[in-house]
Parts: sequence; C-alpha cells; structure tokens
Amino acid sequence: MPQRLDSRLPQPLAMQSANVLLTQPQRAFSDWPRRRGAEVTVTQTKAQAEPKTWRLLVGAAFFTLIEPVAVTALVPWLLLPAHPAIAARAASLFGLAAIVCGALIYLRCAADFIFAGRGTPAPYDPPRFLVERGLYRFTRNPMYVGVVGAVAGEALLFHSRDLAVYALVLFVGFHLRVVYYEERVLRKTFGETFEAYCRRVPRWLWPR
Repeated sequence: MPQRLDSRLPQPLAMQSANVLLTQPQRAFSDWPRRRGAEVTVTQTKAQAEPKTWRLLVGAAFFTLIEPVAVTALVPWLLLPAHPAIAARAASLFGLAAIVCGALIYLRCAADFIFAGRGTPAPYDPPRFLVERGLYRFTRNPMYVGVVGAVAGEALLFHSRDLAVYALVLFVGFHLRVVYYEERVLRKTFGETFEAYCRRVPRWLWPR
C-alpha cells in the first residue's frame, strides 16, 4: 500500500508543508479585500486629481473676463479719447487683422491649456501637464504674443500713440514675468522636461 507523501518527510517539515498549503489560500482570500480597497482608493484619487473639462472651461472663461478682456479692452478704452478717430484704410485693416489674430491666438492657447494641459490660463489653476503642442511648438509664450499683438492692432486701428506705448509696456511686463517668475515655477514643476522644451523652442518668436 503506497505511503502518504507526508510520512516520508520529517515530522516538522511535513507539518510545515501542511500549514503552508492551508494558510496560503486563506491569506490570499483575506488579502483580496485590502487589494481591492487599494485599487478603489487609487482609482478615486486619480478621479479626484483629474479635473472635469466643464470646470476647466468655466474657470478659463471666468479668468478671461477678468484679465485678458481688461488688458485688451478696458485699459485701451480708458486710454483712448471719448471719440477716437479711425486710422487710414490700410492701417485700419492691418489693425483689425492684428486684433482678430491676437484673439484667435489666445483662444487656441486657452484650449490647449484645457484639453492638453488639463488646466486654465489662470495662475491659480495652471496646467498639470506641460503644453508643447499647437502654437507652443513655435514660441513658449504664444498667449502673451497674441495679447500684445491685439493691443498693437488697436494702436494701429485708432492711430493712438498712447496704445502703442501701452503695448510696449505690456511686452516688457510679460517678459519680466516670464523670466523671473513663470520659468522658475515651470522648472521646479516639470524639471528636465521643461529644460528640453526650452532648448527646442525659443522664449519669443525670434531664436536665441
């Protein structure tokens, strides 16, 4: 009559083997709720970290009404006389083209912030991923280029020296903000990814 496998093993080893066979399925079964709970927790964390698209759209629209509209519409309106004159035909056409292009540039960059960066143009809700697509392939700050271009177009349209000076002041202010604040934050946030992006794409439209 064949002997059992356990009888051929030393008694302590046979008992240990039996204990392992008994406890491993129990341990696996008892660990399943914890593993399942961990997976649910990770999924919930990712869902909470990933902002909803509608919330980003609302946030971007709210910020646009506060800052870009104020910069490109309210301040120029305050700088212009009560009844501003329109420039000659050629200058007015160039001015209108610059205004439209500036507005479209801003809207495209805001859309890239929302759908690619999962953030908004607002500094209190910035993109969570580095945006490198679209107009950001040609300059690291296309949104500022669009805003300054729109104000410069208004200066042409209304033949206003005050708006031309205002556009220049805007560009200098944007440049200082980019160099001394935004790029430092981006380097700290994205590290080598941003450094590689800086080596590929110039800060403004002209190469370094």
